Amino acid sequence: MFNPRGNPDPRGRGRGRGGKNNSRRPPQTNNNNNKNGEAPKFKHKQWTRPGLKQQQEPMDSPSGTMSNAQRAKRFGGDDKSALFLQLKKKRASEREEAIRLGLIDDPNTPRRLEDAIDFRGTCQSMCPDFELVEREVQHMLDPLEKDAFGHADPSKAVKRYRRSAAGNEQALPSDVRPPGVLVKTLDYLIGTVLSSIPFIECHAFLWDRTRSIRQDFTLQNIRNAVTVQVHEHIARFHILALHELCEYSEEKFSQQQEFEQLGKVLISLMEFYDDLRAEGISLPNEGEFRAYHLIYNLRDHELASRMITTLPPSVQAHPYLKQAFRFYEYSQRNNEIMQTSERRNKPENVLAAQNAYAKVFKLVGSAETPFLLACMFEVHFAEVRKGALKAMGRSYVFQYKGPDVEYLRQLLAYDSEKHVLTEVELYGLVVDIADGEAKVRFGQKTKGKTTLFIEPLSLPRQRKSKLLVDPKKGGRSYYDIIFGTQSNETAICTTPIVRALQPSRLPGVTTKITTFLPEKPRTLLPVDQVKEFSVVQRIVNVAPSKTPEELAAERQRRLLREQQQKQAEMERMRQQQEEERQRRVEMEERMRAEAERKQQVAAAAAAAETLRRRLEQEKKERAAMQERQQRQAMLQELNHVLAQEILQTIVSEETQVAALRTLHQSKTLKRKMDPHVQRARQVIEKRRRDAQDRASIHRLVDRMARVTFKPKQNKEQRVKECLYLEGRALRDLRSQRTPAQSLLEAVWETENLAQVIKPCLNLTSRDAQCGWELWIYVDSVPLESSKWFKQKFGLDDEFGRRVERYKDVNNVTVRTVSPRDALYGKSVDQMGGLIFSLSETRVPGTDDCNNANYWMIEKRRLNELTKKLMEYNPHVRVPAVFTYWPQTESLKQAVEMIPDLLELDTNPMLLDYHIVIMNPYTITTRLHEELRWLAVTSNNMNIQLTT
Repeated sequence: MFNPRGNPDPRGRGRGRGGKNNSRRPPQTNNNNNKNGEAPKFKHKQWTRPGLKQQQEPMDSPSGTMSNAQRAKRFGGDDKSALFLQLKKKRASEREEAIRLGLIDDPNTPRRLEDAIDFRGTCQSMCPDFELVEREVQHMLDPLEKDAFGHADPSKAVKRYRRSAAGNEQALPSDVRPPGVLVKTLDYLIGTVLSSIPFIECHAFLWDRTRSIRQDFTLQNIRNAVTVQVHEHIARFHILALHELCEYSEEKFSQQQEFEQLGKVLISLMEFYDDLRAEGISLPNEGEFRAYHLIYNLRDHELASRMITTLPPSVQAHPYLKQAFRFYEYSQRNNEIMQTSERRNKPENVLAAQNAYAKVFKLVGSAETPFLLACMFEVHFAEVRKGALKAMGRSYVFQYKGPDVEYLRQLLAYDSEKHVLTEVELYGLVVDIADGEAKVRFGQKTKGKTTLFIEPLSLPRQRKSKLLVDPKKGGRSYYDIIFGTQSNETAICTTPIVRALQPSRLPGVTTKITTFLPEKPRTLLPVDQVKEFSVVQRIVNVAPSKTPEELAAERQRRLLREQQQKQAEMERMRQQQEEERQRRVEMEERMRAEAERKQQVAAAAAAAETLRRRLEQEKKERAAMQERQQRQAMLQELNHVLAQEILQTIVSEETQVAALRTLHQSKTLKRKMDPHVQRARQVIEKRRRDAQDRASIHRLVDRMARVTFKPKQNKEQRVKECLYLEGRALRDLRSQRTPAQSLLEAVWETENLAQVIKPCLNLTSRDAQCGWELWIYVDSVPLESSKWFKQKFGLDDEFGRRVERYKDVNNVTVRTVSPRDALYGKSVDQMGGLIFSLSETRVPGTDDCNNANYWMIEKRRLNELTKKLMEYNPHVRVPAVFTYWPQTESLKQAVEMIPDLLELDTNPMLLDYHIVIMNPYTITTRLHEELRWLAVTSNNMNIQLTT
């Protein structure tokens, strides 16, 4: 069957988030983790879930995967759907048992806040068993969680983030991981996944799984050193992602979502630090993340003031926070525009701002600024550069040629001159190019004498600073950056060297440096007084220089001393890491023992509390039942006595009132309805006279049509003409040698076909007031043929029609009609032609010559349309064109059968008819011919009726 759109491959498929395929790439090493082709230093240690024994029998599957037999032995069967239903049923009993033991709250029992249960998770794996089976059944596994056979790999699956919403069931202890498991999960995500797979390919997976880790901490309301440490590592992950992935497209990396999650992690860390400080616990990395929080809210002046007044001196003395306060000081500016309805959340201007944009970028590149702090401030580069360019616009005059682009690149730390020109053009600044050198001219004024500077609605998208920020990484891997400490970071200076502005090129003109020149000549001091200065004395009394041998020996001793210091530092770091690991293990053991003890105590207390409440509830229910029974007996007796008296009084009063009301309403209704009855009778009489006039007109038209309008061709001639015109169109195409692709594209081009119809019409003045309509009768609107008619004729989406108005003819209307549409009398009177679209829907593999059921359905459609039209106008006669979408091996035989199968020659509605074969290569030409024929036939009928 012909596809009107001509789409050779309709099976296009979209991609998920980030445009990723479901196929797994082989593990790769990023350029930061492996520079010399060596294996990464960190290797994640495989660990299995507690309670699962290692398989003793040999495994046929590759290492780290499970065979079907092993999967069936562990989960009890091969049918994953049956296993999922089984676990779902067990989940209900598990919930009841947890409520009975007091491990979770009963949603049906109200509880005060001080009586809330301390929820604790018991899941000892990275992904709970129920979620693992559920996501495998629902095909929601990430490619990073599958084994070589496409099944869920328990050693790789990690619990996904589930949004808290109404209707979601309450989490069970077996769904939530305790802190020790959460630490191991984060260690696996950063140490194994991020260290072996390119960042952009695993970022979406890590973004979701780290969010799930934070959610598990929130569900258990755990606020201790372990919680802070995990959140610190996640915050570093988000900062690193903002730097490494900022240049990817929005489909692969959403900077807004990454920045939003970083803000949430930093807010949680600020709350943890405040709560732990209230308990007397100080954490070593608080100053670092306070610095990140300050740079995150760089234009929040209240936050900076609050930090200065509330933080202890030990935190304020942290080098990260001191550097962040310098960033805050230098990046404030006073040239931000006021906010409007289109530009919201604009920061306030600082009246005494320095606008020290050059110092900002020098500070970023200084050795005192570490890598992650530079990455954090990199988000604000576009804002600082905009303020710098705006300040230059007010400082320079337009007549001055302005600084060259290379100077601006060095001053504002751009990576390339192309980047500078892109942002300069964005802000509407003028760029002059002369002698192969580009210069930016500032200070252009508008008619209102204000500096011209275009303020875009949004800042330019962040770019990765490869010259200022990225070198500070120092060859460290992502794992070292996220899990590392300040001691293992090398101080790297990337401060850009800004050359002085070029001297004047005009002959005879020299450039003078007039900065800080004194206003009056200075008098030099005598030599004797100068020698008494301590600085001069130190220079004069300096010891004589040493011999080269002594200097070489001293250099060797200094190098040896530095090597010893480095070795001692490395040994101290190794000892600290070992102590940290031992402390972590001891902390996990203590937390596990404490959790078990709390569970036992909570279970015993919950059992006693449940028994006490049940006894009290039973006692209250018995007392309430006795009181309720006594009250009901008294009420029944009183109701019986009062009901008799009240009933008699009410019946007598209501009877009198109802009688009077009925009498009054009957009189009022008769008085109000008399005028309406008279008008209704007049309307009925008028409609009866109009119907008689219309019937007489229809009889007159019918008698004239029987005599005047006779078909000029019989059935055989129409079939021959259809095949001849189709063959002639094909021959014309072959002679013109038009490319097939252009013909297929022309099929869907919208045309104003009313211009084809209008020249063939010569309507009378009476018809011109009414107009002329072409009906396109389709089987169903969603069909491809219906869409093609709508596109080709340019019909609107709301009414499925198009109206063209002319001076000599009121309008020419083209509309689509389906069996479910209602017919309107005015539209039927204006109908001058009909296109009857035979349905292209068939049973695949059937031939139209043998498909009697198809023709019976089409005949029924034609008869239903004829019946509807005859009900309104029994003598309606219109010319029709039948469009045929062939599905047959014998086209000629199928076309010859159409008049007999549809009984076209005996149809009382048809004045004449043609058959058109819907061929994509000839339909455009054939459609124009048949529309002219419809217009000419309709016009001839109108002329004969008039004469």
